[in-house]
Amino acid sequence: MSPDEKFEEKRKEEETTRLQKMVEKLTEEDKEQIYKKGQTLLQQQMDKEDLSCLPTLHINEIDRKIIPEKTATVTSGKVPVQLCVQPTNGITYLNMMSNMSDVPADLKPYVPLFCDVITKMGAGSMDYKELSQQIELTTSGLGAGTHVNQHHSDNYSYEQGVEFSSYCLDRNVDKMLDLWTNIFCSPNLKDEGRLMTLVMMEAANLSSSISGQGHSYAMTHCSSRMNAAAQLKEVLGGMAQVSTMKTLAETDESAVVTIVEKLQKIGQFLLNKNNIRFAINSTSEQMSSNQSKVEKFIEGIPGDIKSTEKYTQHGYFEPELVKTQFELPFSVNYMSKAVETVPYTHEDFPKLRVLSRMMSAKYLHREIREKGGAYGSGAVCGSGVFSFYSYRDPNSSKTLQVFDEAVKWVVDDKFVAEDVDEAKLSVFQQTDKPITPGSAGMTLFLSGITDEMRQTMRDRLFQVSKQDIINVTNKYLTGDRPAAVSFIGPENSTVKTDDTWKVIKG
Repeated sequence: MSPDEKFEEKRKEEETTRLQKMVEKLTEEDKEQIYKKGQTLLQQQMDKEDLSCLPTLHINEIDRKIIPEKTATVTSGKVPVQLCVQPTNGITYLNMMSNMSDVPADLKPYVPLFCDVITKMGAGSMDYKELSQQIELTTSGLGAGTHVNQHHSDNYSYEQGVEFSSYCLDRNVDKMLDLWTNIFCSPNLKDEGRLMTLVMMEAANLSSSISGQGHSYAMTHCSSRMNAAAQLKEVLGGMAQVSTMKTLAETDESAVVTIVEKLQKIGQFLLNKNNIRFAINSTSEQMSSNQSKVEKFIEGIPGDIKSTEKYTQHGYFEPELVKTQFELPFSVNYMSKAVETVPYTHEDFPKLRVLSRMMSAKYLHREIREKGGAYGSGAVCGSGVFSFYSYRDPNSSKTLQVFDEAVKWVVDDKFVAEDVDEAKLSVFQQTDKPITPGSAGMTLFLSGITDEMRQTMRDRLFQVSKQDIINVTNKYLTGDRPAAVSFIGPENSTVKTDDTWKVIKG
């Protein structure tokens, strides 16, 4: 079987023909009625709804204090171990972060594949079937994934690593650690048939995920033009990674040996204690025993403690004004635009966070979702980057224009103080959601954000005013600041005739 290269063209032609036939059946009276209904709908979309009759949570009803996540950090054989006592109900959670700053640049595109296969290929004396059976018998599963996190206070510094995670009943901790010991000490990456099966599966999963997560891929790509951390995220989990896996899936059998060699080299950098740290979440009764067992695990894995430095210093990164389209046979578009801003601890970050929520709810939803017909849209404030997006969008250039109009809407003071309070409530809804015992302390472990930083952020969120929103919009989203644009969608006539766009065909 092979895809029809003219499928999209035929689909559009069929749709146009069908629409034309329907229009021909309409009388003048029918057309007039449709027009009037359209005008009525437009007016309703523009009218401000009276929400005073609805029960409302007010900003002064929100608790001004964070819920602390108490942790303690000890060293076990010079390796940092974060301990978090939680009511886990007889379950022990283990997270390990192996720093990958020493992995050569040419191997980094293969790290996601390494993460995908390392627990599925067999280890020690076990083949992949036996390993899978032992994992299912004694744990919830063994996971591995890439981790790239912007420094909370510096746009030019970031952490890069691979996170290994698992959890199990307290009585199975020894068995879980034995499985990790086998994987760290003697992974089996030489089964070429099994490896290619996993490569094909992962390539297919990534390709099929674009239609459901296209906006995320577009945001990742255009953010990659803003800082080094986002650039690495694109390599490890963006459209660049989709392309890498597609290429590997099309590799002939003779080249599989090369893939195995690359994965083995990556293992030499990651499966050791050279620069690793741990986090354990369990009950107070079990914590001492778990700490001893993890210390024994650390002693049994290869490597020497060379560094405990988490962050990679990149130096100055010049943001680029780049416009890119990934041309794929979809009938809709996934649009995104990104601008460089500030890190988490900067005093303007909470203002930009509230701005993103207000723009999403009060302007972008109405203009792009309700009027434009997209499935979804919004603005997101991440550490160092402010992004706009739309999801399953029938428009492209028009949506980019709406992104700019959203900025003008704020600068022209077309909103009210109540809109700001609603946006604050939306932010608090996200930050105050309950966390599971296994996730407690993970903000500190993965992002380095302390309870003190979280409290400072909360205090600043309460203080954000209407004028603050206008000021940060003028400061970061107007003028000549570099902005990158990326979108995924079908062939676009506007882009085709504009030399400023880079088109990448899928």
